[in-house]
Amino acid sequence: MRKSTLGARTWSGLVAAMSAAGLLTLAAGAQAQSANLPQGAIVRAGGTVVISDVGKTLTIQHNEKFARVDWDTFSIGADHTVQIHQARDAVIVNRVTGSLESKIDGALNSDGTVYLVNPNGVTFGETARVNVGGLLVSGLSIDGRDGKSRTEAPTKFVEPGNGVRNYGHIKVLDGGVATFIGRFVLNSGRLEAPGARLEFVAAKDAVGLKEDGWWSASGKDEESGAIAFHGHEVRGREIRAVAARDVVNQATLATEPAGRIALLAEDGDVDAFAPIQSPGGMVRIKAKDSVRLSTIEAEQLEIDGPVSASFQALDKNFDGTNIALIGDSPEFQGLLPLLSGSNLKLATRFHFEDAQVGEGKRVTGTLVVTGFNGNKEALIPIRGESRAAIREAGLPAGFTTRWGEVAFNNDDPYRLVVTQSSPVAKIDWQSFNIARHHEVSIVQPDAAAFMVYRVTGTTASQIDGRLSANGRVFIVNPRGITFGGGAQLNAAGLVASTLGVTDEAMTSMAPVLELSGPSAPLVQNGAIRVKEGGVLTLVSGKEMDQVGTLSAPSGAIHLAAAERVVLDASGRLEDVSGAFQRLGHPGISSASNGEVSIVAVGRPVLVAVLEHPVQRLARGDLGPARGERIADAGEFLVGDRGEAGQQPDRRIDVERPLLATGETAAATVEDAAGVGGAGQRGDDVEERLHGGSGEGRQCRDLTKLYRRRMKRSTWGCDPSGSTSAE
Repeated sequence: MRKSTLGARTWSGLVAAMSAAGLLTLAAGAQAQSANLPQGAIVRAGGTVVISDVGKTLTIQHNEKFARVDWDTFSIGADHTVQIHQARDAVIVNRVTGSLESKIDGALNSDGTVYLVNPNGVTFGETARVNVGGLLVSGLSIDGRDGKSRTEAPTKFVEPGNGVRNYGHIKVLDGGVATFIGRFVLNSGRLEAPGARLEFVAAKDAVGLKEDGWWSASGKDEESGAIAFHGHEVRGREIRAVAARDVVNQATLATEPAGRIALLAEDGDVDAFAPIQSPGGMVRIKAKDSVRLSTIEAEQLEIDGPVSASFQALDKNFDGTNIALIGDSPEFQGLLPLLSGSNLKLATRFHFEDAQVGEGKRVTGTLVVTGFNGNKEALIPIRGESRAAIREAGLPAGFTTRWGEVAFNNDDPYRLVVTQSSPVAKIDWQSFNIARHHEVSIVQPDAAAFMVYRVTGTTASQIDGRLSANGRVFIVNPRGITFGGGAQLNAAGLVASTLGVTDEAMTSMAPVLELSGPSAPLVQNGAIRVKEGGVLTLVSGKEMDQVGTLSAPSGAIHLAAAERVVLDASGRLEDVSGAFQRLGHPGISSASNGEVSIVAVGRPVLVAVLEHPVQRLARGDLGPARGERIADAGEFLVGDRGEAGQQPDRRIDVERPLLATGETAAATVEDAAGVGGAGQRGDDVEERLHGGSGEGRQCRDLTKLYRRRMKRSTWGCDPSGSTSAE
């Protein structure tokens, strides 16, 4: 990552500029004229205020909650003391109306809060010793209306004004507040306020107290609007520096545990060369132009930084998220926070405008700052943008293992190898796609092992490549599943569902027995085969089209479209319920010496126990079933695919379950009244279904099958030649 040169002033540069402007030291004449104790008092508010001086001590006493005194001068010489007697919660405002700066070289003591306001400036010398309950020192003037209040302390300070400097030792009692306000503020002395709040405000025009109790600042020029810390540690319960221009820190800033530190440069730079420590607390940095940081310790870090940059984002594969990458971009150029002996680390993270596949998407950047507290991150928006594409992912992406032991290998960009070492594994994916010429190979302990893939992202699954597994696989995506014409799936058993799986079911080793919830269509155009004796089940709560080829030799094929489906441990249908829209079957479903069940609305639409593939059923001469259609029962479509965009050329509207069995099933469908369809061998089927030479054996076999597989319906056979579902 390229780093720009620092645009802010260094400490020496800032000090030099302030010295040249005569802001860091008093003129000799002014120092000579300053008295050793305050002079010329006029009490403006507070009832009886008693002021007396004896030797080197000036005593001020008042018994009210608030007092205001104007002074011609307010300075304290070395070895001199000002003692203010007032209640712990009382406030006294001392305003200087003369022309001399306040120079504090002696002691200032009070149990309450002391205001010292002097637009000529205030300096605490190296011998100053201040012990107070609270302190506000301002080098700006009190706003006109505030200056006349007889009951409340001022809340706004304006021009004209000067700076505030501290080279001495200031202590504030626990629970107090110490505030330093001026055109500039310099602290090079000791501030001890571990249980108090410290605030530093530098501005040219106005400083106002906000509703949240903090001060705001506005206005700057070359000689104003800067705050500088140097030398001794500054410690408080909370520390806040608000500068209209720059904040420069060369002293350790520290709070007690769970404190807060804020360095805010509204229109300039933050240069923090020394440690900032708020263990368990929060540090906030804000700057317009540049940021330089040293060591930071905090629970939370916020940086509103000046990261303005140009960059070229890279295209990414779809993974269900809008995050492009984490790391440095070789094309990244701009102004970044500079780290000087810091524990912090920087990286860039790019964000697409959305997570969907597409070209020319707007990409924005974020600077990621880490290292201040374990794995926590602070994020800085980058003021710039780029354009890039999200490509369709060729392989599944964004996994989270919910149960079991699984390893992944994607060394070959066209092949994902998933190795399952536990009997059961359950994985959430952001996306699950297999593009053409791509393959997912699943290696499982044995044929009885099963793996559940649940898609938690926002897009449907498109499978156009190959999937192989020597065990059982569940693919669950409520956003939809499409097996393209080139899809080839081979497994010991397979369940594909657009009904969902609960979080509880994903976090245990138990088989997935229930599928429910919001759903989307399932389209099967590919070739899916399970091993001999295996179970192949497709489930949708919306439309389903089985256009391709399904094969389960000596096994079971189950198709179901309903709002809720219950499976047994092998993946066979146990129960279905809820509304059904449409199930189309112009394809081939082959379960030689096995069983095929096609189910909707909790009742079987078509069941075949076959010695020959069921595709013969789809090619027979089928006429429409007799009986009135129930509208909410949906429809089952059977026949050839026909012309593009056309519905299959054979349709059966479902009122009652339809049965077919035996070799002649290709020619006939039995309706609910027991009347043969338009097939050529209907009489033969009637004989096989309802007695004849088989003496009802086929009917008994079907009854047993339905009772085992579809517990919602009770099937019965009438020897006179009718079949019913109750």
